[in-house]
Amino acid sequence: MIPCLSPAVKALCRHDVVPALRLISKRCDRGAFLSIIPSLARCSGVKAIARVDRFTLTTWRRDGLLARLRARSFEVLTLADQVALLPPLATAVPPGSPVLRTLPSGERISTFSAAPLGWTPVPEADGAAMLRTGWVIRRRKGRGPADYYRVGGPNSLIPMNDDEALLAGYAQAALEGPASVQLLVQSDSALLPDLPLPNTHRQLLGRLADRSGEGWRLSREAIPLVSDLLARLGLLVLA
Repeated sequence: MIPCLSPAVKALCRHDVVPALRLISKRCDRGAFLSIIPSLARCSGVKAIARVDRFTLTTWRRDGLLARLRARSFEVLTLADQVALLPPLATAVPPGSPVLRTLPSGERISTFSAAPLGWTPVPEADGAAMLRTGWVIRRRKGRGPADYYRVGGPNSLIPMNDDEALLAGYAQAALEGPASVQLLVQSDSALLPDLPLPNTHRQLLGRLADRSGEGWRLSREAIPLVSDLLARLGLLVLA
């Protein structure tokens, strides 16, 4: 047993649920804290299904347990709460006037589009690419890492970090019309294709689904939450 859990487990055996949780939160790291939560739920009469770093409270007593914890000043955020806290889709500025950019040798430029969803190469001709002011672009030189910018004018590229570029890119894609992503639904699970996601969205998706070489594998029960998460980026999930 993890040493820091010993006094907490003794408290759980006496059904002193809240004191046990206080001991855990003070003495244990995040991994130990998560490992004891299903036991905490069972001592409260709530059935729980645990899996790695997440667990599901499965009976009608779930809301009562959450309310008691919140009443004792614990911050409790369900996955649904965390999805609701994601930033809404920003309002995109419609693309402006065309801008011809001369490309140095080895430079490639892509812009974010709805179909296909993601970074799409901008056509080149005679060593130049036609951009538009306001566009969010990804620029890559040779095999080096990508940089992200908003086109400000003929000789103006405004730097962005990758998360800013993705959020602005999804807003830009929404100007083309509703974007959608297709789920492959199977008997007991569903497969979501891999998508370019901001870090916050990707981390939260990692608590709802498992990453694989094919994309994201999720349970059928997780489809509504995953749909809500992607809706924050303006995406419609088709199942």
